[in-house]
Amino acid sequence: MVGSNKTKEQRFPALKKLQFSIAEFEKLEAEYKEAEEELKKSNEFNFNLIEQSPHPIVVAQPDNTIVRVNPAFEQLTGYCPSEAIGRKPPYPWWAAKARGLRELKRNRRLALERRGCKVESKRKKKNGEIFWIELTPTAIIVDGEPKYYMSLWTDITDHKRLEREILEISDWEQWRIGQALHDGLSQALAGISYISNILEQKLSAKSLPEASDATQITTLVNQTLLETRPLAKGLQPNELKEEGLVTALEELAANTKQTFNISCKYQSSRTIRFNNDSIATHLYLIAKEAVNNAIRHGKPQNILISLDTGHGMTTLTVKDDGIGISGVPSSNQGRGLHIMKYRAKMIHALLSIKQGTNGGTIVTCSLPNKRISIIKAREIHGIKERASN
Repeated sequence: MVGSNKTKEQRFPALKKLQFSIAEFEKLEAEYKEAEEELKKSNEFNFNLIEQSPHPIVVAQPDNTIVRVNPAFEQLTGYCPSEAIGRKPPYPWWAAKARGLRELKRNRRLALERRGCKVESKRKKKNGEIFWIELTPTAIIVDGEPKYYMSLWTDITDHKRLEREILEISDWEQWRIGQALHDGLSQALAGISYISNILEQKLSAKSLPEASDATQITTLVNQTLLETRPLAKGLQPNELKEEGLVTALEELAANTKQTFNISCKYQSSRTIRFNNDSIATHLYLIAKEAVNNAIRHGKPQNILISLDTGHGMTTLTVKDDGIGISGVPSSNQGRGLHIMKYRAKMIHALLSIKQGTNGGTIVTCSLPNKRISIIKAREIHGIKERASN
């Protein structure tokens, strides 16, 4: 028979196509199973990565609905997954609602900028205990759009406590040294001045040439005494409770001018009373550190200290005409900047340090007026204005 030796594939072309399709399907099925297995492994890895992380992790959708928290979150806050998942702001672990909403918007922005920023924030446990965290916000991008936002927390409560204690110890030691200068060295110098003056009188009465030496000793001791007293006073910020921040800033300007022989002025259109003495103390110490930094590193000829209000904020400004801030501060300068920033955080203020338009450095520290009480200078001091010459 003609064509009897043809194969089935030659006799039935459709059968060949079907066999080819089955082979392709089996290949695709194998690739799909392989991809599915890889996805399963990836999901398991991601799950274990979050679940076994020693740091609390919170995952939310773009509408801020919590979709996942890990065991470390429950261990730190006391909130179990069922109490967290599905929640929308305000979250119960926020220490303050208004502040929490502001921080949430900021964290979303930082996450989208993908800069790997870390921010400090205050939180509240289920039992009401307040604690501090360092938060790293991350945006999980899918097809060019944020699908989830993840926050990784680090508990820094002990670190903040130690920082505060170190600062308090530093303040106490500073006060103690100031007290020792005032009660010890100043009194001793006053005694030496008195004795040398008596000696000068006795030598002069006998017309002895050594009288001029005694006069010189008295002059030098008195000069040292004049330099020691403002130094001792500057080391005792707790006197702000009695004399007020404005007076302390005026004295800081005057003492700086006298000690370093440069122009240092204080000016303000208002006298500002603070509801909390610690706020005034921290502002004074920030101003003092800014002045010291300017003198040590900027070599200025003029320093201006001001304290004014506007747009719902009170702002302390220290401006100098020195060489300005460098790109990489020295260890001593960096330590001073860190201390100023930490003091600003303690009173919930914003600290800014920038180069002046015409050179020099401008340090500003701003805080809301609701934390203080503002009174025009003339209402307290009559016709006296608080603008230094």
